[in-house]
Amino acid sequence: MKIVIFPFFRFPSGHSKVAEAIEERIVDMYPGATVKTVDFLSYCNGFLGKFVSSFYMKLINTTPDFYQKAYRFFIMKEQNGGKKHVRRFSPLYFERKMLSLIKEEEPDLLVFTHSFPSCIFGRLARKKKISGIPAINAYTDFFINDVWAKSEVMYHFVPHPGVRDTLMKTYGVSEGNIFVTGIPIKKIYKRRARQSVLPLRNIIVAGGNTGLFDIESIASLLTSFPDIQFTILCGRNIEYKRRLEHFGLPNASIKGYIESCEEMNLLYEQADAILTKPGGVTIAESLYKRVPIMICNHLPGQEQINMQHLTESGVAIAIDNRNKMSELLTDTALFQRMMAEMDAYVDRLKTDVEDALEQVVIRELKKRVVPYYKPLDWHAGLQGIKKMPRELQR
Repeated sequence: MKIVIFPFFRFPSGHSKVAEAIEERIVDMYPGATVKTVDFLSYCNGFLGKFVSSFYMKLINTTPDFYQKAYRFFIMKEQNGGKKHVRRFSPLYFERKMLSLIKEEEPDLLVFTHSFPSCIFGRLARKKKISGIPAINAYTDFFINDVWAKSEVMYHFVPHPGVRDTLMKTYGVSEGNIFVTGIPIKKIYKRRARQSVLPLRNIIVAGGNTGLFDIESIASLLTSFPDIQFTILCGRNIEYKRRLEHFGLPNASIKGYIESCEEMNLLYEQADAILTKPGGVTIAESLYKRVPIMICNHLPGQEQINMQHLTESGVAIAIDNRNKMSELLTDTALFQRMMAEMDAYVDRLKTDVEDALEQVVIRELKKRVVPYYKPLDWHAGLQGIKKMPRELQR
């Protein structure tokens, strides 16, 4: 069994983290399977991948209002009542590249963790240039934008029941092909060792992989709460880390990019809350770890939409000033209500990623066996499967 996973580019963001999480599950479940993760943009053109990564960060940092308007116009236009423009910007070049890759790899299953390669796959499917290849969309935000291929992709790992309902009602996707898994994260983050209680003593400040918080605001915040120990994650922004260290704040532990999942998990275990922006993976990890979520900043576009969903769901609170944060730190009823909403939110995620993957593999196996489940050559390559499903043992 050969599975190809498609993030978009090498920049360490949500789609690459979800790709890693899904690859981890597949390797654990099917050690004999061949799993290949393809950074699609760099596969098409290495220089283009580096350029897009750099341009993306410069755009959202220097002209966030423009980025937000462009995102809503091109990426969310269809859901705002207009035509879908994004497909006009999917040149034949990328279609040829994906078609070439599929012919070269001959995968049994594709997994998309970014909307753009999913879109290219959908174009090829509609043009009947590819057929019979099962694919999964693993969504990395708390909504689905217009770029994702929907009806052309057979399986969907969705972040919450609302996205499932949208796929069914708007795009005609069968309920049996949708799995409410939540945003896929590494297994190490799935369990919480203790419950946060007031007063909060340890808070993570997570600015994403690039450290996107205003330094003066963070320094002022830490000064306002001297009894709280803050762990500030600066990501790969060395200058940001250096400037924070210059303040010499006694209640701050300042860290760069954390490669180790074990180290990051330990920080979650020790934390009473997290102050973060609404990136899909960080929020999903915090939800599973039951770390109370305070949102004090967001990137334009997708993170703004994420924040609206999270605050309306009651699983996070938006912090726009120190008074709002003080309210959470002292309001026991508000704190307990948010924790209860987090519990209920995770409980509504009906399917583990492992179970969803197993169901997909079982269905695809059945399509590739003759009557009485006699294996074909395709099935002979599945020697690494730990346990053959009962219905295939007959």
